[in-house]
Amino acid sequence: SPTSSPLLEVVRRCGGAILDFLAPPSCVACDDPPGAWPFCASCAESVLSAPPGTHAAWLYGGAVATAVARFKYRARMDLALPFAAALSSVYASLPVHDALVPVPLHAASLAERGYNQAALLAAALPQRRAPVRHGILGRTRSTVAQASLDRAERLINLRGAFEARACSGVRVVLALGRVSRDRAR
Repeated sequence: SPTSSPLLEVVRRCGGAILDFLAPPSCVACDDPPGAWPFCASCAESVLSAPPGTHAAWLYGGAVATAVARFKYRARMDLALPFAAALSSVYASLPVHDALVPVPLHAASLAERGYNQAALLAAALPQRRAPVRHGILGRTRSTVAQASLDRAERLINLRGAFEARACSGVRVVLALGRVSRDRAR
């Protein structure tokens, strides 16, 4: 497949080495030199690994919450690469699927932010086993920023905000983001 060719892997590794030389890696939460990559030693103290059986690299909170906010709201599109690398083992453990579907932003949020962080993350995943497909999941309305809400409020906030669109021939759709469980129902 084109996403796992040996030539592509060589290009990725060489490109990564060149990027590391030109812009050395830094902590995704504070930009200090990384210790326990992708976090510096200080930020790593607040990072908790996600429990086995969950589809996440870390629990949300502390330096993870800071790094996610930087990625989503402070135009740190470069953080897609370290996040994707951290999620690669989680992604590899998922069942076989036909498409990787980024959760869409509302048009107003996309215009304000200028990019969709889920789309960047999906595109950056190494060893992707399925193509990224936009348009399978649609946004029906704007929502309040999830970061300002507790778990119960987030679930209510997302209710009815997305719709699955026709996807003939797609056996399984994998969405990146908190909406995944709600859309699976």
